[in-house]
Amino acid sequence: MERCIQASTLLALALLTAGCASNGRVSSSTLDPQTGEFVQTQYSEYFEDSQVVEDGALKLHLVITLGAERLPKQYEIQNSWGRVQRSQGDIEEVYEVYISNLGESAVDLELSTLNNMALAPASVSITPGSHVKTDPLVRMTSAYKMENPYVLTYNYKGVQKELKGTARRLAFEDLRALKTQQGQSK
Repeated sequence: MERCIQASTLLALALLTAGCASNGRVSSSTLDPQTGEFVQTQYSEYFEDSQVVEDGALKLHLVITLGAERLPKQYEIQNSWGRVQRSQGDIEEVYEVYISNLGESAVDLELSTLNNMALAPASVSITPGSHVKTDPLVRMTSAYKMENPYVLTYNYKGVQKELKGTARRLAFEDLRALKTQQGQSK
């Protein structure tokens, strides 16, 4: 019993002291119940989610990047009083949506919002086998979160659609697997 209390106390301390650098990377430690050892996971500054919609005609791929890597040039986040004062753990998050046409004919799509932020360009035409990327959307967030729920609204063939999902933070191990997978598909 005492060992369980010690382990849960250590786990709580490990999660509370998860490291975070200004680049948006974090690490967390969890207790492996089989070995009794702590396992550290390094998480990247990237979140992603993708969904195939409209009977397989479109793939919507959301990529969220924490930090300055994908910030538009000359970007500065401001509130109504001027510059935003940052709190510890605050960081920019940049949203970009990649829309791929998986069908055999051109697709016209009107983009509306992503989490109540207006998407641009507002209208796109995508030829078969190609994709378009939205302009980046930026807002402040916490560097420590692991999931990012979203609502994407768009108009397809005259019908307003709402797509809900959750972009999950990628561990470096996930990124290595993706890189290996992409290298094998070439």
